[in-house]
Amino acid sequence: MHGLCFGELALVFEQMLAAPGCPAIPVIDPIEAADSLLHRERYFARLSEAIENHHPGTCQWTIPNSATIKTAGTPKADNVDALRVQLASSHVKLPVVCKFVGLTTDAHQMAIASTVAGLAEFVAEAPVGSTIVAQQFVNHGGVLHKIFVIGSAVHDVQRKSIRDLSDKDTETGLVRFDSSTISKATSTSPLHQAAAAAATTTATTTARSISVNTLQRLAQEVGDCLQLSLFGIDVVIDSDTGENVVIDVNYFPGYVGMPNVPEHVVRLVEARCRK
Repeated sequence: MHGLCFGELALVFEQMLAAPGCPAIPVIDPIEAADSLLHRERYFARLSEAIENHHPGTCQWTIPNSATIKTAGTPKADNVDALRVQLASSHVKLPVVCKFVGLTTDAHQMAIASTVAGLAEFVAEAPVGSTIVAQQFVNHGGVLHKIFVIGSAVHDVQRKSIRDLSDKDTETGLVRFDSSTISKATSTSPLHQAAAAAATTTATTTARSISVNTLQRLAQEVGDCLQLSLFGIDVVIDSDTGENVVIDVNYFPGYVGMPNVPEHVVRLVEARCRK
């Protein structure tokens, strides 16, 4: 199976599980559920439905508005008006974070577009045929919550993130960055600020903590919505509203900073085998 992409591998395993005579094999997470996380626009649509199914005012988390953009290789000047209309129809306000969708070599290459012209530049220079999500940026004090989930075990690890953006920041139009240089424990970036580094102090950590009950409920609701047990949720706390905002979900993350990972995985596997 050397050289097969994720989708092809998923098909091979599905065929194997469905083959006559194949023994019953417990599956931790459905292959199609894990595959769905390669398509940001799809799983965010499902998260949006989950939020709407709550009674008004009872959901303890939200998601940013976003627009899905298909690249066609058109020049920047030809994209501006169409993108302005698309952002408006999706209720997306600038600035936005531009992210690629799917398994691509450009997956970590992102940008903050503070003008429609900046977004048009990013789209025009993207590979033809790729899909981009323009996600409304949320000021969050430069702190990202990496919420790691292994079955019923949930752990919150705080990392540095992009600083709150000011009017001066939005004058640049487009700022490109590699996401791997932003929120790893050892990351350093011009997009950080001194206040973000101070997030390790007790006072700041307390101010930006998410309650245990909220963490458990968030993990349960996102896991139920996406049919997953091994995943990570990227959450920021809106500097203006105090809302918990889910900005990304990842399948089987590195779990760096979560204690007792092997033990939690073993418990999850044992629980599935007993079903």
